[in-house]
Amino acid sequence: MSDFGRERDVWNRLGAEDPLWAILSEEQQQNNAWNVNTFFARGRLDAQVAMHLLDALEVRVEAGAFLDFGCGVGRVSQHLCEHFATGVGVDVAQPMIDLARDFNRFGARMQYHHNDASDLGLLDDASFDLVYSGIVLQHIPEDAAKQYLREFVRVLRPGGVALFQLPSHEQGLPPGGRALPEGAFCARLYADAGYLRGVPGEPVALRVIGRNESPHTWPNLLESDGEVFVRLGNHWLDAAGGEILHDQARCQLMHSVSPGQETHLGILVNLPERPGDYLLEFDFVEEGVTWFAERGSPTLRIPVAVAGERNVSPGSNEHLPDFGMYPIRRAEVEAVVRDAGGEVVAVCNANCSGPTWADYWYVVRRSDAEA
Repeated sequence: MSDFGRERDVWNRLGAEDPLWAILSEEQQQNNAWNVNTFFARGRLDAQVAMHLLDALEVRVEAGAFLDFGCGVGRVSQHLCEHFATGVGVDVAQPMIDLARDFNRFGARMQYHHNDASDLGLLDDASFDLVYSGIVLQHIPEDAAKQYLREFVRVLRPGGVALFQLPSHEQGLPPGGRALPEGAFCARLYADAGYLRGVPGEPVALRVIGRNESPHTWPNLLESDGEVFVRLGNHWLDAAGGEILHDQARCQLMHSVSPGQETHLGILVNLPERPGDYLLEFDFVEEGVTWFAERGSPTLRIPVAVAGERNVSPGSNEHLPDFGMYPIRRAEVEAVVRDAGGEVVAVCNANCSGPTWADYWYVVRRSDAEA
């Protein structure tokens, strides 16, 4: 059996036995322990961050039709549909598609199709204004993934945009070390939620918005060659403001942030394991240098009430097959896109494959000429 055939079988089994965990593989959510509302809240967050990234890069996308490649159960496409007139989702696993149709809130505006071929032959040329794909291509063998990239360009309308994520290579943790200019550590942070409530240990997805209030640009990792590495992090405080957990989660800047510009970041945090009242504190950190708060920048604090019994996974998924990880070097991705008739408009940091990966969002536009 080919590598593609093996992965297809793996995802069909995962889709049949634990579809939500297969998509968002949090350890505590194994064996169908995901709360459906929390799971789809993360999809809304990813859709919002994707649309903001395009806005921040000044990449205009027509609000006509979109394609969600590797749509799973519709986690992101159900929220992209709020921004587009129509949508199509495709996935290699029939059980995923069956669930996506069950979860569909948009009727005929959102269509889901099973596609177990290593191309997108079921879709017409020049059909979509946006092709979106996140945490999907990394689990597809290289030859098939490259064929799908060519197909992304083919199904885009002239001027259409593809936004897809793909890791390039493992690189270890960037060291940081060269400090931003003095005066650059000044941010304003806010979030959609002013108050949170949940059960002990529950994962919570939040969109945190950071505004650069300094006179200096915060470069992303790509532009700074690893010398400046700014990420969003969080701490947990008790109700009186005393720190009980320093440094839980991290989220990397996706794009450079100019003075006065905002960046939208999606971050998943786990609530404390004991009931009580807490404060969830967010701050920017320049790795290897300082937290912004240590230079006088205000943090964001969100009150959190934790009550009830801890969510405990009813079992592990050790019996399920592992899905593969198939990175493709950035230079090869860009070459495939160019050969297919696309233009790489931007390459941005992603936060999808783990902290040791060079992981990118690619923004690709199909030229006005026929590809």
